[in-house]
Amino acid sequence: MTKIQVLSTIEPQARDTTAIPEASKPQPQVKSQEADQPSWSMRDVSLSESAQQISALEKKLKALPGININRIEAIREDIIGGAYIVDAEKIVSALLSLERSFVSQGRNS
Repeated sequence: MTKIQVLSTIEPQARDTTAIPEASKPQPQVKSQEADQPSWSMRDVSLSESAQQISALEKKLKALPGININRIEAIREDIIGGAYIVDAEKIVSALLSLERSFVSQGRNS
């Protein structure tokens, strides 16, 4: 018998698609006293040093006069919505003006 004849005589085994692997079978619920209580509490939560610094900076920024939080939120929404239009010429002009002022201050000092 050739290899092809041997392979053609092999019958495929029926697959049981309803079988659930042992690991994914539902496990019986074991009720314990610890199950009713979370394994952590608010006392266990701590922020990293960086997160604490960022939080402190946010508080300081919000306390500064002249910051219009409502305007910032409106601009943020416009950016997200695609309605915020950037005037590149205006930005370049302002940057050049600022650079000129730094250069002139450096010469006068």
